[in-house]
Amino acid sequence: MIKNPTRANMTENQIAELNTKVKMFYFKINQTDDIVEKRERQALERHQSSITSIVSAGDTLKSAVEEKKFTTGESEDEIKTWREEFEKHFEKADQATNRVQSAIQAIDMEEQEKRAFDHHRQQMEFERERFWSRKQSLRKTSINKKPPLKRPMNVNHL
Repeated sequence: MIKNPTRANMTENQIAELNTKVKMFYFKINQTDDIVEKRERQALERHQSSITSIVSAGDTLKSAVEEKKFTTGESEDEIKTWREEFEKHFEKADQATNRVQSAIQAIDMEEQEKRAFDHHRQQMEFERERFWSRKQSLRKTSINKKPPLKRPMNVNHL
């Protein structure tokens, strides 16, 4: 099969662009630890979105390169070997996004626990106020009541 130099050049350019995407998501992945440690939900979501976007663009480009490789006559085994190399990079990006997602979920759980604790504390304060209000009400009622009359004891009847 005769290789078209224009197509080969396109594939080389796409591979170069794909390599740039790989460098870019490694750049982002290396920021993951710092961003996770800060525990800021918006920063985590932006970081996750950024990695996902780069990987998605890289995956699309990888598919285009594979297609070009087929059209230039490369064997399926060669293409598979080439693809597996890039899939390793994508797996690392997936691990980073999973780590970021776990951090986001941990923040959500902490916020839920805090809300539940605050709700419980408010409920306990309400119950305590009800208890003291009821106790004072009973105390006022018992003070206002006259003690029952005692029957005088007749000393002669003893």
